[in-house]
Amino acid sequence: MAANASGWLDDAFARVDAQDLPRSAAMALKDSAQAYYDLPDISTSDKAFAAYVLANVYAERSIDDRASALQWAQRAVTLAPSSRAYQALVSSLSGGRP
Repeated sequence: MAANASGWLDDAFARVDAQDLPRSAAMALKDSAQAYYDLPDISTSDKAFAAYVLANVYAERSIDDRASALQWAQRAVTLAPSSRAYQALVSSLSGGRP
């Protein structure tokens, strides 16, 4: 499963980024991204991207859990501190505060 993480996460992010997801679709993406994040043999970069996908899913209008979104975005930054996209999401979710 870890070998397929990058492709699945790319597809999942594209789905989250492209549209307002129905709650059922957002929850399915959340559960799958969480499963990838929890894999013991996933690379650090894929784990960070899974956290970023989770943050975006939690921020989706159909779920709208900003606190969880911020926690997941912060995890992504912890795992990949040089990612400007992850940093920007933390800033956005925290009202512009770093």
